[in-house]
Amino acid sequence: MKNPKNRFIELNLKIDAANKNWPSPKLRPKEEHRSQINKTNRATDALINVFKYFEENIEEADHILSELMEHENELVRAGASSHCLALNIRVEQALTVLRNVLIDKTSRWAKLQADGVLMVYEERGYLTMYQGQKIYRSVN
Repeated sequence: MKNPKNRFIELNLKIDAANKNWPSPKLRPKEEHRSQINKTNRATDALINVFKYFEENIEEADHILSELMEHENELVRAGASSHCLALNIRVEQALTVLRNVLIDKTSRWAKLQADGVLMVYEERGYLTMYQGQKIYRSVN
């Protein structure tokens, strides 16, 4: 992968833009709402490929995701934190970032992601990004 950091940011910003007014599909025509869902789904699928790259390049992932957890966009921060939890790297930093997204004045979409990730991680003790992923369990 040429530049996983920029690809990660680009995909998360696409998701963020597609969901700016979420969850108010009633305010948009049905076709526009469907288009936004499709954009989000395509970007999410592409993020799985970035995650798979990170799985194979864990040291690079550690460095990149550490930087991305400090990004100005809350969805990028939440996404990087989710990837860290799924790779079992920088777990405490990732949990702190997700908790901060929940209490900060951030978009509803970022809050929804942070809340869901925290709920699953705290319940299971691990997080997966795709079916068939190797499970990296927390030692806490």
